[in-house]
Amino acid sequence: MQGSGTNCGAHQPSVSERQLGFYAQDQIRWNAWTFTLGLRHDKARSATDGSPEASTEDKAWSKRAGATYQLGNGWAPYVSYAESFLPLGGVDFYGKPYKPTRGKQWEAGVKWQPAGQGISAYAALYQLRETNRKTNDPANPMNSLQVGEAKVRGLEAEVKASLARHWDVSLGYAYTDARISRSNDGDQGQRLESVPKHTASAWLSHRFAAEGRGGWTVGGGVRYTGSQSSSSGTYAISTPASTIADAMLAYDAGDWRVAFNVVNLTDKVHIT
Repeated sequence: MQGSGTNCGAHQPSVSERQLGFYAQDQIRWNAWTFTLGLRHDKARSATDGSPEASTEDKAWSKRAGATYQLGNGWAPYVSYAESFLPLGGVDFYGKPYKPTRGKQWEAGVKWQPAGQGISAYAALYQLRETNRKTNDPANPMNSLQVGEAKVRGLEAEVKASLARHWDVSLGYAYTDARISRSNDGDQGQRLESVPKHTASAWLSHRFAAEGRGGWTVGGGVRYTGSQSSSSGTYAISTPASTIADAMLAYDAGDWRVAFNVVNLTDKVHIT
């Protein structure tokens, strides 16, 4: 269960939100197959001080399913399906509570982890559809209708490897095509706000002691974030891409680890 309270100023009443969820999940193995089945039920409440009519209560069931097949030699293709539920809270111009946004995602990919070779990798393709997004009401500029929709298609890939002489490396890349597929705001077909099309990362670290004996580890890497839309509609602008360097120094002793992490090592100025 989670709760929050927000006070937005003298003219804005505080809003409290609570959400309680229960879920059950089962994993089944049959020969080279692994199946995962899950079911979740959420109940969310939102209350606004001094406005009982703005109080809302939402309930929803969400499903999840996946299947993985062990091909041998470390290869494992998989497919999965998942649903999401996000309460919006509040009411429209006519006092009707907003419905939660709902999402449905399909994903297919392959994982590779050969035994005893210190390397692992995965690649995945996915498609996500989000409904019940708020958009303008053509008949009433003061109101919002929940007929908006967004579609996201993407690719993710990552490789991790333990090299000779205690070097570890990881490389990652993601391509995300996130667009507004249905809207009354004149922005249909535009990219979603604050979602970069390209992101990538690279990390290299060195361990100064054999595994299991403790010791120092030093590492560094870079993170690339592509350009992204900062707004939508007529006033859409583009936030430029940026590349940020990070560093890490850590010490391992048995079950304990102490780490010092530096984000944006060069103190580079960039727009977020």
